[in-house]
Amino acid sequence: MNNAASTVDRLQVVLLRVGGFTILVLGLLASGACIAVAVVATVNALGGFQTVDVPGTRVLTLKQRHYVIYYEGSIAVPEVLDQEGLTVSIRLRAGPQNVLPVSGYGGSFTYTLGSRHGRAVGTFDTPRPGRYVITTSNPYAATDGARIVIGPPVLGLVRRYLVRGALGAILAFFLVGGVGALLLTLSDRKQDAGLIPRQIGGGSC
Repeated sequence: MNNAASTVDRLQVVLLRVGGFTILVLGLLASGACIAVAVVATVNALGGFQTVDVPGTRVLTLKQRHYVIYYEGSIAVPEVLDQEGLTVSIRLRAGPQNVLPVSGYGGSFTYTLGSRHGRAVGTFDTPRPGRYVITTSNPYAATDGARIVIGPPVLGLVRRYLVRGALGAILAFFLVGGVGALLLTLSDRKQDAGLIPRQIGGGSC
């Protein structure tokens, strides 16, 4: 009878441990999935940035939001990619032909993507979603292939997707992994309580 009870106890301990380790692995996978989804979402959002050649004119479909203008070229960033000489005109394609006000970028943000170098040079707000005519010029452009890139603030995208992904990963690990840790703790307690031989009574007669 004791042997049967001991076998059942051992089986329960094994099941608790297997379940605990399995759930811990699932917690790690869930955390990794949260990070991966956040990275993909960030890359997709960055891939949605739109460009206009300098000089050039292009119609872009924009949402109602705050946008940043990034000035890009194939030369090293700071002075030659400054906004001096760059003009950007933004207006709705349909309706009133009022030109949207463009403000200077409050701060310093530069980047390098492969052979492209750029910096944030201005901001504007769209009053409503729609198609906007963007016209650019710069008589002082120092290189062919200059362009502007229009998109939301990059730091805002990082906070929106990567920070949320990191928080999701932490929650997934502790919520799912916590269940696994609990099962492992129960298995240890059950083993300590039921599988360690105990001496009952005194010695043999």
